[in-house]
Amino acid sequence: MRWAWRIAAAVLAGLLFGLVALLLALWGLPNGPDRLARWLQPHSPIAFDYVRFEGPLRGPWRIEQLTVRSDRWDLAAEQIELAWHPAALLRGTLHVERLAVQQMRFRNEPPAEPEPPREATLPAPLRLPLAVHLDQFQLDDGCYQAGDAEPECVDGQITNLRLDGSAWAVDALALAHPRLQLSGRGNGEAAGRWPFSARLRAETEIPDWPLWTGEFALDGDLIEFGVAHAAAPPYAYQLAVRVSEPLGALRWQAEWMTEALRPHAFRTDVPEAVVLSGTIQANGTAQAADVEAALHADGAPEGPWDARLTGMVDAGSGRIDRLTLDAPIGRVRGQGQYVFSGADTDVLQADLSWEALRWPGTALDSPEGKLSISGQPTRYDLSLQARLAGAWAGGGQASIALAGEGNRQAFEFSRIEARNLLKGRLDGRGQVAWAPELTWDLALRGQGFDPGALDARWPGRLAFDASTRGQRDDAGLAAELQVDTVQGRLRGRAVQGRLALQGAGSEWTLEQLDVRSGEARMRATGRWGPQIAMQARLRVPDLADLWPGASGRAELDARADGPQDDPQVELEASAREVRMESLRVSVLDLSGSWGGKNEPLQADASIRQLEVGSNTVDSITLDLRGRPADHRLSFTVDRRDLALQLASAGGWTQERWVGRLTALSLRPPAGAPWQLDRPAPLQLSMRDAALEGLCLRASSQSLCADGRWSGAGWQAQLRLADLDLAPWRVLVGNEWTLAGTIGATVDARGDAERLAGTLSARADGVVVERRSPIASLPPERLLTIPELRLSGEATDDGLTAGLSGVPGKKGRLEAQLAMPGYTGRWRELSRLPVEGRMVLETDELAALTLLSPHLDQPQGRFSADLAWRGPWQAPVFSGGARLAGGSVDVPVAGLQLRDIALEASPTAGDQLQFAGQLTSGGGDLSLQGQLKLQAGQPQLLAQLKGRDVRVANTAEAEVWVSPDIQVGYAPAGLSVQGQLTVPQALLKPKELEGTVRPSSDEIIVGAAAEPEPETLAWNLDLRLILGDRVRFEGFGLKTDITGQLGLREGPGTLPVASGELVLDGRYRAYGQDLTIERGRILYTGVPLDSPGLDLRASREFQEQTVGVEVRGLLQQPDVKVFSAPLLPQSDALAYLVLGRPLNQASSDDSAAMNRAAAALGLAGGELLAQRIGGRLGVQDVEIRNSGDVATSELSFGRYLTPRLYISYGVGVFNAVSTLRTRYELSRRWTLRTESGVQSSIDAIYTLER
Repeated sequence: MRWAWRIAAAVLAGLLFGLVALLLALWGLPNGPDRLARWLQPHSPIAFDYVRFEGPLRGPWRIEQLTVRSDRWDLAAEQIELAWHPAALLRGTLHVERLAVQQMRFRNEPPAEPEPPREATLPAPLRLPLAVHLDQFQLDDGCYQAGDAEPECVDGQITNLRLDGSAWAVDALALAHPRLQLSGRGNGEAAGRWPFSARLRAETEIPDWPLWTGEFALDGDLIEFGVAHAAAPPYAYQLAVRVSEPLGALRWQAEWMTEALRPHAFRTDVPEAVVLSGTIQANGTAQAADVEAALHADGAPEGPWDARLTGMVDAGSGRIDRLTLDAPIGRVRGQGQYVFSGADTDVLQADLSWEALRWPGTALDSPEGKLSISGQPTRYDLSLQARLAGAWAGGGQASIALAGEGNRQAFEFSRIEARNLLKGRLDGRGQVAWAPELTWDLALRGQGFDPGALDARWPGRLAFDASTRGQRDDAGLAAELQVDTVQGRLRGRAVQGRLALQGAGSEWTLEQLDVRSGEARMRATGRWGPQIAMQARLRVPDLADLWPGASGRAELDARADGPQDDPQVELEASAREVRMESLRVSVLDLSGSWGGKNEPLQADASIRQLEVGSNTVDSITLDLRGRPADHRLSFTVDRRDLALQLASAGGWTQERWVGRLTALSLRPPAGAPWQLDRPAPLQLSMRDAALEGLCLRASSQSLCADGRWSGAGWQAQLRLADLDLAPWRVLVGNEWTLAGTIGATVDARGDAERLAGTLSARADGVVVERRSPIASLPPERLLTIPELRLSGEATDDGLTAGLSGVPGKKGRLEAQLAMPGYTGRWRELSRLPVEGRMVLETDELAALTLLSPHLDQPQGRFSADLAWRGPWQAPVFSGGARLAGGSVDVPVAGLQLRDIALEASPTAGDQLQFAGQLTSGGGDLSLQGQLKLQAGQPQLLAQLKGRDVRVANTAEAEVWVSPDIQVGYAPAGLSVQGQLTVPQALLKPKELEGTVRPSSDEIIVGAAAEPEPETLAWNLDLRLILGDRVRFEGFGLKTDITGQLGLREGPGTLPVASGELVLDGRYRAYGQDLTIERGRILYTGVPLDSPGLDLRASREFQEQTVGVEVRGLLQQPDVKVFSAPLLPQSDALAYLVLGRPLNQASSDDSAAMNRAAAALGLAGGELLAQRIGGRLGVQDVEIRNSGDVATSELSFGRYLTPRLYISYGVGVFNAVSTLRTRYELSRRWTLRTESGVQSSIDAIYTLER
């Protein structure tokens, strides 16, 4: 046996020696791995092949055009490079330094039948015989394709991949997809519960939306893990997901949340101030989930929005348990369910209702409504019922009802009904189908429609019958529209109309269009297709028949015949003395004819005396002559202060107009005219345009321009040199004068997405003055700019701008702006950061008088040094602004405001702090506050404090105040609260002599008043304190006034007051001076014009005292004469008026006595007389006089017929009786008679304006 062991040992040693020799041979051979692969190729269970395998066994390797195939997948790689460290195998590690794969394609064929489900369990632990270290993996253009689907390709890179036992880690991962960029890192354990942790960052470009960037954090294991995700602004949301037992009884929870999502970043038609916040929560299993959402929107112009939803979804159905929307546009409620039971047996049920629904910017208001749908896709019922209010309902309420039955292909309306819609009625029927092609057949009938419900200028009553039918398929559109009749009255004019239109594909026929309104009529017929034959005629003897308030007359005749691409066209139109709102045209004539592409072309237009608002043009003319391939055009505009003349020559060739501007002249109101120095080539088409060498010159001034545009982009150059501003004051108004010169150079280029270019401009010696209304006074200089320079540049590397100048005589202006992130994409400007600084110093403040005409001679020194940095929409400001040594006069109030100082500086966030002070009349006033922007809306809080500040200094009023007031402003309104003390005032109003107060029943007729513009809602809570030096002198009253009032006012309420004012002085009445013994004006939470009165004024005569007491409300005071000791009323009145008893009065004193008696006594007598008349059944009973109490009479009156009124009067102090009659002949003519001491008859004509 020993020999056998020796033979076996020799063979084993030989084999080991041979293997070592083979490895040594392969190790050094440059194609060793290639030979080994070729040897293994026929023995491998997976087929593979390659074109080239380079490199020794120790590496590096290079494999070209590798293909690997199996039954269900195949792999191909254009090139693979590998570098490794074989010596690491001795340490039990496979160490790959670099693995690079280029143009890899992996295609997988899905199984013909799905694999039966298997019970999911934790994977078996991963136990590799060697540790694997991969320093760098590079994948260029790697694609995966499932079956025949489009392949998805990525570029990828992995850095430092480690597999040690069951532990794994990746230091860096990066994947680049055409729509997604992904990077991250992670680590974990491939054993036990398979724990893992990863951090990822992703970016993707969404068409027409901002760049999306998000971060993900994944932590957990295959039993339970969580995902936390946050998206960067402007998306600004967070997502948290928790998953339990993903390999078994799956359970999960998710919550999406945002606090400041701004929809304006995604849709520019949404206001910038709108901010969205809320949460969406969901939880469930692999079979079902519950969903709950709550969203809130702030900052919308109409107010906040709230939306909530709760529901459920499972494998067989989806259900919305509750849907609510509470918004300024109304309240919406809904619920529904969809059961997935099969393609044709699914069941749908949904209900949607609303209350107080309105759509901003329209006259559509629906107090309530409901939409219901139920059934199956093959047959469902739909109904809608709604009430409308507002203008569409004619000021009342209207109803709309729709009902019908539908399926997957069509819907048939069994009911189309509207009641009181525009005060009318609408009924209809029909059906609409969308499969196999779109078809429709609808008929509508309306009666009693009043367009005046929407616009009061168009009152009327209209009825119509209309129908339409048609279809759209592969052959195109075929349709008929028939309006059998429109008839009724509109703005008092008879209206009639008919329309018949039908066609298919490119052939359409207008069989009839005939519309009449009053005497105006329009008729048209014709055919549109490869051959055209169209005619139209309009006759308007009076434009008032077509438009409210218009006047004038107009006519139009038009005709087109021939091939569609080369028709013959004729047009004649005219108008005379046209007036339409702010438009006035004295004469308009238009004529034109075109006989075809190669026939003569002629057009003439003339307008004389055109007025648009305050702008007047004397004439406009246009003249076109020639043929399409060669024609001449001239155009002129003349007005008193400006004239324009333009001429061109050219023609159409291959859908392009090629020609030149042969003349261009612009005549300003003064100075040399601007003339085109040479013809400028011009080309125009739907695809591109070009203008070259356009130069206008006027003496040393010039304006030159070049430009090109095409679908690929545009470019433009503009050069303005030495423009004299003086002749162009017409642009700002004749009351202004301008002086100075400006120049500019612009070179810009861009396209629909990009903009780049440079700008430089200058202004020298600019002076702006306003002429004085008094011709002898010099003009007021408002602005002086000796020098101003502007520059800017926009490139792919950023945007910069600079401004420098000298405002005023000793001013300084320096400003810079930069957007280093600008890459030429102008649509991204609002999302880019900006930085800049502005320094301004000036002592020229005269322009402040433009803010108010009451300011005069403003002076001071203004300086500002502001810097900003941050997002374009919300940069952070630093620095400040200051006004020092300021003064201004307010002549209308007689004020001289001096020592004005104001400082403002931005603080952290979006706040601006400001403080200021001034003196007036020896008193000091200070101001402090802050202004901040929240969600793009300003909010102001300010405090005014002062002592003895003069606020009025005129002959009628001298007033000093000491305020301690807080003022707040927000978009919702203005609030004023605090205390206003008036320590000293002297009020001496002008006497209002000869005025007559209208009676309470007087009615003023005429045009309706303009509606008052909406004012800002405000809240007032102010305490007014009158000091001991407040005096009033006027209307016979000389008194000191003291006291306090609390003033309050809220939105939609009148101001009310509480408190009391005390009078202490004298009152002159009936020619006598009375001493005010007791004077109180009382407010008990009543409007300012309705105080209570408690006044007592008297006069002493030796041992006799007489006077007047006034009590009650200001509108209805109770006035009494008193005396002490007690006297008869006649004697007391004589003492009060004459200063002596009645028995000492003379005949000359009767007038004064009569006026006093009438004022004090007859008001009560009239009230008594009215009560007696009510008992006797007489309509009118009154005591009347003509200003003299001696003529007072008791009058009884009654209407005998609606037009005949008769009255009888009996003298109170004499035996005179008077009979009067009044008979209304018409609305304007009235006949009056009177018989008494004198008799008369009058015919009266009334003209109301």
